[in-house]
Amino acid sequence: IRGVYFLSVYVGFYFLMLVWLDTAEKLCKMAWTVLLSFLPVAGFAVLQVLIGGFSSFFFLCYPEAAGGDWEGRPAAFFPHPNSLAVYCSFCLCLAFASFRHGPSGKWRSLSTAVMVAGIFTLLLTQSRGAFLAMVCVGLLSVWYFTKRWQTRALWIVGILIAASLVQLLATQLDPKRYGLSEDNSVYTRFILWGVALQLFESSPVHGVGIGTFQLINEQYIPDLPQIPKNLEAHNVYIELLAETGVIGFAGYLALLGVAFRAARTQLGAGRWISRVMGYWALASTLTIAIASFFDHSLLWAAQDGLMFWTILAALAATIRCAGAGLPEATPERAAVV
Repeated sequence: IRGVYFLSVYVGFYFLMLVWLDTAEKLCKMAWTVLLSFLPVAGFAVLQVLIGGFSSFFFLCYPEAAGGDWEGRPAAFFPHPNSLAVYCSFCLCLAFASFRHGPSGKWRSLSTAVMVAGIFTLLLTQSRGAFLAMVCVGLLSVWYFTKRWQTRALWIVGILIAASLVQLLATQLDPKRYGLSEDNSVYTRFILWGVALQLFESSPVHGVGIGTFQLINEQYIPDLPQIPKNLEAHNVYIELLAETGVIGFAGYLALLGVAFRAARTQLGAGRWISRVMGYWALASTLTIAIASFFDHSLLWAAQDGLMFWTILAALAATIRCAGAGLPEATPERAAVV
């Protein structure tokens, strides 16, 4: 019931957004709202770091997390720092697209603010999967936004050097988390992945049931104090194999593939909003494809799941508006929410 509920909400919200996004101006308003609303999210994350805790308001939103240990990783309004990191990645992808393809003025200023706040917040979450995904998005941006091979090479080398320096600095500042020899979360993931693959082998076609891995994995995990209870697989691909078998796994890959291909078709469009939505969907699909190897926020963090399906709805609405020949949104009207 839990798994069907989440999936139904995501798909239902997709169709709701698809119906509402029937003009280019509404697409602009939606994008503007997403960018603007990210700033208080980043501000709350910084506040949590400054006070050295999740805050009483966080526990009011998530009473089941009361008593959780503070590890220096903010979660803002999200259930877990990794969920915040994935949401940051989605907003950063939109900020990159708006900065590159959007009109100047308010759009450029807001996109710049979100990029600065988003990168800073992403680093605060210390999410390794989201960080790797954004490095790949940076390389993707270089590939699409630069034409000369010499310029591409310089940017690629610069991004890789910067990412290596950030990783080296993080390892020095927090060896317990970033040093694999001392990080129990890495070994916990391997154990969870092994259990998930065992469940997949027991029912390879349709799996053991969507949403059930968290409920039954304790039967197969050793009773060790360093392994928390009621964990997800921390890998969307392996969890889908266990819960939905080859059918659900193939469906997820097909969804990512169709979204990636459809987004690429919009990058060369003449309408600026089409290029913004196209790159947002392209970069976000790449982000979630990489982050799915390390996290499960897309499935069980409602904010991340709804945002991803909103991005898919925006892409579909963009293609529909362009095909119907609807007029382009002016920059002045686009900045009005």
